[in-house]
Amino acid sequence: AFYLKGKAQFAPFIVTVVAILLTDLLRGVIVGIVVGFYFVVRSNFKTAIFTVVDENNYLFRLRKDVSFLNKAIIKQMLEKVPSNAQVLIDASRADFIDKDVIDTIEDFMLHAPLKNIHVELKKSRHRDQGFSGILDLDVPSEKKLSMAMENKLVTV
Repeated sequence: AFYLKGKAQFAPFIVTVVAILLTDLLRGVIVGIVVGFYFVVRSNFKTAIFTVVDENNYLFRLRKDVSFLNKAIIKQMLEKVPSNAQVLIDASRADFIDKDVIDTIEDFMLHAPLKNIHVELKKSRHRDQGFSGILDLDVPSEKKLSMAMENKLVTV
């Protein structure tokens, strides 16, 4: 019945047993731990961001923990957003967002006006996620960009 729990549960178990039989106990357990770690990282990597696209409207929902491992895929997704799009980045459900990911999101938000992209960031009300205050100012996006460049928040 152990195989009914899914591939992520069964694969490390069966790999550990086979590795123990083919080598010795220590090496078999180490191989099992490595395979288990792979499934944990893969699971966290997949579930960190949820995307919905409806015509020219984009929703990027950040979930639970968003580590530096997710930076490349988030940057790639944001770069694919076409001109004149509406984007909502929902970070309200994220418990942790790595500083590199925050920098990537803020950089996208600051440069979005150049492509006429309207971006809205929904942050958590209950925890400080590390986003800078410049994005919260009630000023036009072009002014935010010039203010950020003056403060050297953006390197061009």
